[in-house]
Amino acid sequence: MLTLAKCLPSTCNPGTGRFTGGGKQVVVSIATVTKGFEVDCDLHQPSNNLEINWMDASGSHHFHMETFDSAVCTLNGNPVPPKAPVNTIVASGTGKFDGALGFTVQFTLIDNGEPGKNDQAGFMIFETANPSNVVLAFPVMTVTTGNIQAHVDQK
Repeated sequence: MLTLAKCLPSTCNPGTGRFTGGGKQVVVSIATVTKGFEVDCDLHQPSNNLEINWMDASGSHHFHMETFDSAVCTLNGNPVPPKAPVNTIVASGTGKFDGALGFTVQFTLIDNGEPGKNDQAGFMIFETANPSNVVLAFPVMTVTTGNIQAHVDQK
């Protein structure tokens, strides 16, 4: 499996917050990935969503998260801003890949402050019943365009 996040023991105190944003990442040898999301660290917001679109050698693809299953949010480093208690989320959910149910997404989003040019994201999407059938393995890397924004929880 692809490792999506780094978390030092001294900074892995789970926190609450939420993440919004979108943008594009381009890696010529892997894919061009665009995404949009609003995800909450405590999983309880009805607005949790994640959309990922990408083009690779086999064509254009789409993933839509239907259920948001797990999330751990932490504050790593000292990004300025956000004025949020977290800046990293490592999470997973299930949904549809190219319209077919039965796929899992694992993802990491990192808000490294403004103006967003150093934010990072990584995604892995695989068939839930057959985890070796990976349809997207995109390592954590800097966002090419767009922004990942951490926020204080909306409770």
